[in-house]
Amino acid sequence: MAKRFLFLKVEGSPFQIGLQIGESLKERISLSINQILDYELGVYKKLTFGEEAPPISTYTKEYIFNKARIFLPLFKKYCPQMLMELRGIAKGSNIDFEQALLLQIRGEIVYAAAQFGCTSFALSREATSNNRVLIGQNWDYPIESDLLMVLHVIPEEGPRRIMMTFIGLTSYLGINSEGIGNFANALPWGWCEPGIPHYPFWWRIFQQKHMAGIRDIVKKTKPVQPKNCVFCDANGEIADLEMTPNDSIWLDPHEGFFVHTNHFLGEPYSNKSNLPPLMGDSVPRYNRLKALVKESYGSITVSKMQKFLSDHDNYPTSICRHEEPDGWFTSASMIAEPELGVLHVCAGNPCSGEYIHYTV
Repeated sequence: MAKRFLFLKVEGSPFQIGLQIGESLKERISLSINQILDYELGVYKKLTFGEEAPPISTYTKEYIFNKARIFLPLFKKYCPQMLMELRGIAKGSNIDFEQALLLQIRGEIVYAAAQFGCTSFALSREATSNNRVLIGQNWDYPIESDLLMVLHVIPEEGPRRIMMTFIGLTSYLGINSEGIGNFANALPWGWCEPGIPHYPFWWRIFQQKHMAGIRDIVKKTKPVQPKNCVFCDANGEIADLEMTPNDSIWLDPHEGFFVHTNHFLGEPYSNKSNLPPLMGDSVPRYNRLKALVKESYGSITVSKMQKFLSDHDNYPTSICRHEEPDGWFTSASMIAEPELGVLHVCAGNPCSGEYIHYTV
């Protein structure tokens, strides 16, 4: 039987949603917190930021939980309903509120420059065989599969959402019931200041009903770190956003599709010599997936996209990443059909796994 992620459906008020997550995942939430403390801090200690970075010795567990409080005023202003979910998680899993908050901040608690790799895409209706948008990605990150899950959230108010996420998070990568698709990949940067972490930003994206709402949220968001996001809505619009702590760049949709990896494509950042690709295989992966999409433009199906995401051309710098050469690998692969409310999720490498279908 193919490996698959834990699936959990929760519903009700924000507090009830969090409470159900906390009660259902109590033991795994403790493991997820330890993963942040052990792995994310380990990544930080391997990076060099110069004199502006705080001394590594200050990052004890107690210091980290206290540091999470820095983000609390930002969360209160930006996503107060999400805080109710976190209070439910804390109660349900019997952890401190600061620990539940840390789960939604993860590696950005130390403003580290590297979090994940990934190869993302958004295909217009014109690119596919059935004239429906396809959107998704390979998600590359060295983590045990039991710390990941598929979460289906049915709130009292607002759109339903289904996503692949870390244990203990209430948002991440997936679709909502209004036809919004939301996927992402990391970009290079450097030392950053406190701002809105990735996850509350995506939480707000899932509250939207059309691309205009997404663009409005982007204007109101100063992120901790840069990221590239691919979006779509029920009107068939696709978009690619390179978002940085300084500004946001929307890429030109003239080709009818977007492919993105871990280097900037838009100006001015694509021409900055101090921002090389975050991953050494970023350019080969980008070139390969773009070529595959262009080759089949107008006839792409879900099954064809599964083959693209399983591609090993130029291995080990391939779309489907295995542990060579840097120890990172494809931990999940996702293809969404937002107009149908369907999310296809493969746990682990798509070349050897099976896509499981979930409906929002």
